[in-house]
Amino acid sequence: MERLSAILHHMAASSPPLRHAAHVPEPASCAAVHERRRSVAELFALTGRVAIVTGGASGIGQQMSEALAEAGANVVVCARNADRCREYAAELSRHAGVRCVGLGVRRHRSCATAARSLLLG
Repeated sequence: MERLSAILHHMAASSPPLRHAAHVPEPASCAAVHERRRSVAELFALTGRVAIVTGGASGIGQQMSEALAEAGANVVVCARNADRCREYAAELSRHAGVRCVGLGVRRHRSCATAARSLLLG
């Protein structure tokens, strides 16, 4: 224990004194960053964007659909069960105030229909 104490004492004596943060000048580039701070909502805003969430009518996909809608994105909810997708998309649209569309993608043909409806609006 005495040896550790001696080593620490030697290190403290040979190190330059620590300066308090108030004495360290702030670089000019940091001042510009602090001038205009943006909120988290501004940084992650998705207003006017479209998010496609596969498996978006249940589980973690549903949670992601909600988060994206709350961030302002129009959400396309895709899953195998078309009825559940449409139901959930309507509920989400009412809750979040954004456009939400539910699309069933159980078969290849329904995927093509989904893609067409997304491209044509």
